[in-house]
Amino acid sequence: MVSAINFKRDAYVYAEVEETLKRLSDRGILLGTLSDVAYGMDNVYALEDISAVIKYIDYPFTSNDVGYRKPCAEGLKLLAEKMQISAAEMVFVGDGEKDIMCAMNAGVYSVLINRSDNVKNYGQDKEISSLDELLTMI
Repeated sequence: MVSAINFKRDAYVYAEVEETLKRLSDRGILLGTLSDVAYGMDNVYALEDISAVIKYIDYPFTSNDVGYRKPCAEGLKLLAEKMQISAAEMVFVGDGEKDIMCAMNAGVYSVLINRSDNVKNYGQDKEISSLDELLTMI
């Protein structure tokens, strides 16, 4: 007997995300994503999670697109190549240790978004509590 396993987590877009991405995009800033997906999961499911804001994302990538999961640097290297910029010109925002490690491995400026009161020190270059804080950084 074969049983199906559902790896999909509940995902949602925080209130400030759409306006922040719109304003960054309006400034001409290229935007990309790098999301890990479960092995064998189609990108459709991962991109469905961000369907409300996908119109602002120039390069929506997942681990399927690059063949590696974070913290491997290959995904950010691919994003830099597609954007025609150097890794040093990028900012990568993530909410977990593997996101920060991925940025560090690729030579990318790392921003931890920490929406809790818990101290999280993964070696990030900057910590924010809401995505709209990027608007004053960039």
